[in-house]
Amino acid sequence: MSDEIDDFVIIEFQTDQTTSTGKLVQAMRDFMSGQDVTAVYYPSGMNTYDTLKRSYTQMLNKGVVVEKWAQRIYRVFQEYVFANLSSRYQPAFTPGSSDTNVFAVYDLILSPEEYQLTLQRFVSASVDTLFAALRQNPNVPDKDRFIARLEARIERQRPRLRLDFCK
Repeated sequence: MSDEIDDFVIIEFQTDQTTSTGKLVQAMRDFMSGQDVTAVYYPSGMNTYDTLKRSYTQMLNKGVVVEKWAQRIYRVFQEYVFANLSSRYQPAFTPGSSDTNVFAVYDLILSPEEYQLTLQRFVSASVDTLFAALRQNPNVPDKDRFIARLEARIERQRPRLRLDFCK
């Protein structure tokens, strides 16, 4: 045994985030206080796009560092979030773990009595591959469609909009 570092591994867990988290907290408080929450609606949702845009920046920044160090970074993703990342940016992943950014993709598989966290596959990508996918994003919206949607949203909000340039 030694107190000197011989080597290390970097592991990050990427989860998804929710919207309207306050409603989920209220549901838990109601449940813990003994209320029947089965008939109550607590609106919330998943915010996968925000999760991915934040984590993608981390993948690039930390990926540059670990490439310079000649290390690997292991990123643990749930299948749903990883599939969303793959369809949104379409990076060219390599099967296995030969590149700097290694993705361990897990899913919850229902067994007879409970869900089991189960490894689905390992894939990897270099920082250059991830950056190229970001740069060549096939999901960039058409500018005219963006403007049309923006104008429609402004029109829906018009009764509440008040522009006071001179007071």
